[in-house]
Amino acid sequence: MGSWHHFANGYGEQGSLASSPLLSCRGCLLGGTSIFSLFKEHKEWAHKQYVAKHQQGTSQQWGNFYYFRMQNISDIYFIGGFGTVAWVDVKEYEELKPDKIAVDGGELNLKELNATFSKPLRKLLSTEAEVDDAALISIDSKGIDIRVRQGAQFNIQRLSFEEGKAVETLEEAKAALWNVIKKGRVQNLKK
Repeated sequence: MGSWHHFANGYGEQGSLASSPLLSCRGCLLGGTSIFSLFKEHKEWAHKQYVAKHQQGTSQQWGNFYYFRMQNISDIYFIGGFGTVAWVDVKEYEELKPDKIAVDGGELNLKELNATFSKPLRKLLSTEAEVDDAALISIDSKGIDIRVRQGAQFNIQRLSFEEGKAVETLEEAKAALWNVIKKGRVQNLKK
């Protein structure tokens, strides 16, 4: 869940919403002091969206959830890890729609995919070096991100699906992953 920061700098007052720094990638939305707590009638909708994406059991019952809306986004800064940083065009961001596979099912899809594919992916990735554990941590229409453990070392690797075949459903993701494993394709792995 994001956190809200309000700060003043030489350019006037600013506000920012930042996602959790513990995630593998994150972003920061910058804008004027236009961050507002959601109205009561919108809080229930926002909480349902959050719970659908983050299946966290008892933590959902704590009741200390706060949701905010940023009215005017002036800048977006993306931090993707491993030195990947970029400013994102605000108009492009506002026009984008998330991939269907990333939204529908969220963590439940990842849980099911991990139950089926963690061991085969570990075996596939072990062709280059011994891998102790491989866990899918995110999925989009073009591929998956895998957290790989080798001894005490962790890294995140990207495995792309077959070019030109976007994945939208859990069943399509399973078929695409079996195809990758069947072909033994580690050449489309990006570290």
